[in-house]
Amino acid sequence: MKRKHPTLPYLCSIAKREEEIFVPYQKEPVLFEKGSLELMLFQKIRDESHRFAIGFNRSSRNKALKKNILEELPGFGPVARKSILKLAGSVENLHEVPRKEIEKILTKKQMETLEDHGLI
Repeated sequence: MKRKHPTLPYLCSIAKREEEIFVPYQKEPVLFEKGSLELMLFQKIRDESHRFAIGFNRSSRNKALKKNILEELPGFGPVARKSILKLAGSVENLHEVPRKEIEKILTKKQMETLEDHGLI
């Protein structure tokens, strides 16, 4: 197949239902026999790219969920965040730490912020 636009990369897309292969600048799709090695190669490439994209999306979502809520609170720099996590282990465990222990490492303003956000 001669390329009409030699500067463009090779591209194609596969339609899911009929498994038609669409190529740029061609009106009609390329059809392969069901079960042919060529069609199975296109299907494998499609499935692998979907698996990769889904994995990346899940990873990105998990990172966003794990983002420390302390990073969003005003008045909590890296030192204060590190001190809290060292003391409690996690933000969720902060409720279990005695208030006196938290007061030893935070300012009055930081304590108020934690209270306002329901973290202690």
